[in-house]
This record gives sequence, structure tokens and C-alpha cells, in this order.
Amino acid sequence: LICFFKNAISAMFVKEQDVALHTREQVMAHINHDVLVNICFICGIYLAIGVLAATIRKGMPELQSLLRWMVAFAAYLYIGAAIFPYLEQFHEVEDRAEVRQLLTSVRGNLTEEAFSQVEQAFGGPGWERTTTTDLNWTFDGAAFFAFTLMTTIGYGSFCPKTHAGRLMTICYAPFGIAIAAITYVKLAEQVLSLVESVAFSLMHVDPLKVAFDAFDVDDSGGLSREELTLMVEELGARLTPLEFEGLLVSAVEAQGGALIATGSPLPAIILGDERQLPLREGQCMEIITLCGFAAALKQRPDLKKKVLPRSL
Repeated sequence: LICFFKNAISAMFVKEQDVALHTREQVMAHINHDVLVNICFICGIYLAIGVLAATIRKGMPELQSLLRWMVAFAAYLYIGAAIFPYLEQFHEVEDRAEVRQLLTSVRGNLTEEAFSQVEQAFGGPGWERTTTTDLNWTFDGAAFFAFTLMTTIGYGSFCPKTHAGRLMTICYAPFGIAIAAITYVKLAEQVLSLVESVAFSLMHVDPLKVAFDAFDVDDSGGLSREELTLMVEELGARLTPLEFEGLLVSAVEAQGGALIATGSPLPAIILGDERQLPLREGQCMEIITLCGFAAALKQRPDLKKKVLPRSL
């Protein structure tokens, strides 16, 4: 998409000359210009993305992580797009020149129909041109190849022909595929989270209430430490022990209570809704209500995604 917009803007403001390439010096000069222009444009785009990422609240670590991996994905892709033309473009020019010379020498021995079939086999009319807009291994073409390589699409419209290009592909692909896989996982998590949020909103369902109702085994209207621990574990929350204890304290304080030590002779604990829950001696006295836990998560938005990390 970035290459597409770059080409559209270039077409509007820059009149690019379509030059035929024949010598290595011409090819290298074209590659240097092509790579430099594209890198400058892309740096401008990602500078804008960096400014946008810097404005994202600290309470959205997953989105920040996704943006970092997307930038890493694009950076690695464009590194390949900048290297492959140096390895392949001159060979492509030479290859087309050799084929053009061969077919020109035999054209007189072929009928127009037969020669037309040969042209189609080589890609149709214009197959022999070596102008800057007809070559495959330009910066944009190399970016397309790198993208199909990293995403394992393997479109196959063109591929490296030189030994250096093939060696580069072997070394480039494993790291690119790993980066693409991690980026896709991060992207999928955000998309699923968005879909789930929209679904809950349309159904007027509070996901936290769903979790509370599911794990309130004794129907007490609140969760004990054991029930809350079970809920956190079953939901796959990535909370450290310190984060869990801090969240527990915040929830109890938010509902207007205080932690009472296990084994206290007090017969009950006062909840935020002014109800009393009887507890046996020796039972854990920390009862967390939905309102208290929701208030604690509101105070710590960075922990909310950890508590509800996946679909309920």
C-alpha cells in the first residue's frame, strides 16, 4: 500500500523518465536513485506513524506492541527490497538482452503467428524491453517479492536467478517468516478483541460480569480469593503475584472494606452494597464484589487486558 501511494504521489508531482538500461553503470545508477527515493519516502511515512504511536496512551500496551512489530515487519521487508535489486536487476537486463538477440536472429524463419506464440510464451509483446518501468527487480518489485516471501504466499511471478540472490533468499526468509508470524498473531489478537468488544456492546453484555457469574460457585454475589484466583487462572490472565495482590487490595478498598486476616473471629465482612456474608472461622475473609473489582481495573487499565485476555 505504501508503494502504491508513493507511486501515485510521484505520478502527480514528479515526471519520471522511462530510460532503457543497457550497461552496468546505468543499472547501478538507476538502483541507487530508486532505493534512495523510496527509502526517503518510507522514512517520512514511518516518522508519521511513530508520532502517532507516541500519542497512544500507556494503558494500551498491546496496541503499542502491535505497532512496534508492524514497523519491524515493514523495516525488514524494505531492507530486502533495497538489497535484491543490486543482486538481480543487472542479470535481468542481461537476460532480456540475450533472449531478444536470440529471437531476433530466428524471427526471419518464423511466421507471424508462430512468432506471436513465442512472444506470448515470454510474457507477451514488450517482453524484451529493459526500461525502468518494465523490469521486475525494481524497488517496488523487490518489495513485492519480499512480502510474498515473508508471508509464505509465494506468488511466483518472478524469483531470483543469480547465486547471490538465491543465497540471500535462503538467509532472508527464515527471519522474515518469523517476524511476519509474530506480527500476524499480534494483529489477530487486536482484531479479535475489537470484534469481541463490538459483540459485547451490541448484546449489552459486561464481560467482567460474565466471568464473575461463571466463577461465583457458591452464589454469594462475590468472589473469595480462591474463586478469584481460579477465575484469573482459567481466563489465562498474565498477572504476576505482585499485580494480583495489588489488584485484590485495590478492589477491597474500592468497595469500602479492608483485608481481614484468615482466622479472624469476626463473623462476617461488610460488602460495598452493605450486605453481610457469613464466613466460617478459618475461611479466607477477602470477598470481592463485581463493583469493587471493576473499580480496581478502572484504576489499573494496563491490567484489564491481562485479566480478560481472550474470548469468554
